[in-house]
Amino acid sequence: MRSDESLEENRISSLKSYQVLDTLNEEEYDTITELASFICKTPISLISLIDENRQWFKSRVGLDIDETKRDIAFCDHAIRGSEILEIKDALEDKRFKENPLVVDEPNIRFYAGAPLITRDGYSLGTLCVIDRVPRELTLDQRNALERLAKQVMMFMELKKMGHRYETFFESTSDLIYELDRDGRYLHVNHTVERLLGYSADELKDRTCWEFVPDEYRDDTKKHYLEKIKLGEKSSYHEFPVMSKDGNLIWLGQSVDYFFDEDGMASRAYVIAKDMSEIKKAKDEKDQLVAMIAHDLKAPFNQIYSLSELLKINLEGDQITFNDMIGKISMDSREMIDDLIYLKSYESSGFTPELSEFDLKQFHDVKMTRFAKSARKKEINLEGRCVSQNPLVKGDEKSVGRIVDNLLSNAIKFSPSGSKVDFSIDVTNESILMEVRDEGPGFSKSDKSKAFGKFQKLSARPTGGESSTGLGLSIVRMLVEGLQGKIDLESEEGIGSKFTVTLPM
Repeated sequence: MRSDESLEENRISSLKSYQVLDTLNEEEYDTITELASFICKTPISLISLIDENRQWFKSRVGLDIDETKRDIAFCDHAIRGSEILEIKDALEDKRFKENPLVVDEPNIRFYAGAPLITRDGYSLGTLCVIDRVPRELTLDQRNALERLAKQVMMFMELKKMGHRYETFFESTSDLIYELDRDGRYLHVNHTVERLLGYSADELKDRTCWEFVPDEYRDDTKKHYLEKIKLGEKSSYHEFPVMSKDGNLIWLGQSVDYFFDEDGMASRAYVIAKDMSEIKKAKDEKDQLVAMIAHDLKAPFNQIYSLSELLKINLEGDQITFNDMIGKISMDSREMIDDLIYLKSYESSGFTPELSEFDLKQFHDVKMTRFAKSARKKEINLEGRCVSQNPLVKGDEKSVGRIVDNLLSNAIKFSPSGSKVDFSIDVTNESILMEVRDEGPGFSKSDKSKAFGKFQKLSARPTGGESSTGLGLSIVRMLVEGLQGKIDLESEEGIGSKFTVTLPM
């Protein structure tokens, strides 16, 4: 897959994530198109979004249609740059003089489109103004059009944030609900309905205490009432509830209390986890893994998601601190994933999942995935894939995890301005993969323990990243599980080369 195709796929994916296509008119957007038309003194103004095959108008002034084909859209040209595309006279422009939108209705002569650019740099469409006679924007009009385009993106980001909160509330595996001062359910998410077996209507006006078994009810009530009496704003407690079909479900429940002006608890916001699997775990190690999966991974996911949501409302040092929170949560999530994977491998063994996959496409996907992190550290990421037949049979998921760990380490420990190279060569007998970097290399003592578990080596990540000490041990186990071999060539102060050979 070519990089431009990958970028277009990412752009389309970004556009769809805003959930704005084919939605109804909204006053915020209509106000902007009206302003754009008034300021630029044009009869037509559009908020145009470009998907795979069409340009669709979220808002329009002076035009009666909702969409056109993409291949004739002026905006399709505008999204290829980051500046305003201005066509003073379409009949004088070889790209557009025979365009159906020029020779027929709406008889476009003048066009100016300001790209709608996301924080990740994707152009989703434009805010554009159109006239039926040749003309040119003034400098003030161009500046106003750019600012209005940024306002469109701000509205889209705010709407997206709302969708994310709604999606988080309804799709999370946690039980989320709100209670009044007597413990009656005010709002519940789908997880509550699914686990308890009651619909939201059935739960309405019922108290949470009704679902706690008799032998646990008094102690549970006592816990929460004591916390409220002490004026504490939050608490955590574990207790069981009974579902509609008679199943006992253990919950680990966090509660935030809200007090009125008189100091009385008026309502409670609750997030609870299904702890049943942990309670049933017999082996202490299995219980530890279950607790990691249930108690740590989900909160770090939530912290990272919330830090992403907060980004558009922050300024100055707040942005730096929020980025630190997001980075710490991502690093912690990576460590937890590695621990869980390691434990699963040791407990269940390894069985390759063989399928046919395109090795060249696999290589391009990995290069695209790590391009952003390399670019952020000003590292030159290069690569090649040489194969007469790109289709190979193997465990794509496990090979992918091997490459992910090796490339992540190479970028993590490489200095700014250096190069990381990822190459794949295929013969009739084997797949040969190399990841080469110009980082600090391994000392003799570090090289001997590089593939061990929880090994903290002398080299340190160059961008303040964290290292779990598990990545290379997972790589070694996967390579051996695939009946392959891995070699490390390294010289301290010069760099390292990891070579993985896997049988076809």
